[in-house]
Amino acid sequence: MCARRRWSPALYRAFLVEHPLLRHLVQRLVWGVYAVSDGQSHGGTLQACFRVAEDGSFTDANDDPFDLPEGEAVRIGVPHALELSAADAAAFGQVLADYELLQPFAQIGRDTYTLRADEHPQDKLLRWKGAKVPTGRVLGLVNKGWRRGMAQDGGGIWYFTKPLANGKVIELLLDPGIIVGMVNEYPEQELGDVQFGSPGAWGDMQQADPLSALDPIAASELIRDLEALRA
Repeated sequence: MCARRRWSPALYRAFLVEHPLLRHLVQRLVWGVYAVSDGQSHGGTLQACFRVAEDGSFTDANDDPFDLPEGEAVRIGVPHALELSAADAAAFGQVLADYELLQPFAQIGRDTYTLRADEHPQDKLLRWKGAKVPTGRVLGLVNKGWRRGMAQDGGGIWYFTKPLANGKVIELLLDPGIIVGMVNEYPEQELGDVQFGSPGAWGDMQQADPLSALDPIAASELIRDLEALRA
């Protein structure tokens, strides 16, 4: 969902809807039909939403039959909460509740966030700067799509990055850093600047972009990750 990965209708049916294990998770999510160009495997424009019933058929928000479109420009994906209209979110939420289905992760009721107006022209997000968090919690960012930075002199890691679909990355600076092989050396990390832009040869930030260029979903997930880190 966060990476906005898409599947062709044929692959979606074969490897998700009809998979003997994954189908049980597939039935607990809201899915979207996306219009894409050039056969892209990410992104696209949301056209309609549907869910997969227990028998493998497709239904809409009213639990009526839904015909899955076909074609080279059609892709299927998991819509983010920011893409779902309030009406769709409420309707699908009621359908899932009626069938007593729990989502495998927060989708419909996911917390969403936005950048403040004064943050848009900046190239650094400073709202968490100086906050101290347990080192173990920072390491847990890898479960949310973040990656450890390259180890520097002495095996120290002073930043984490989160790759984005457009080749850009988000970078979070840390102090005093995490020592590879000695992660308990510093039990706490002080959060530093958060930047977004093009990575350099070593994976760290090469050129920071203004935060206004960060798309709403990526911005919401960034704030959600850091708020959970500090909580």
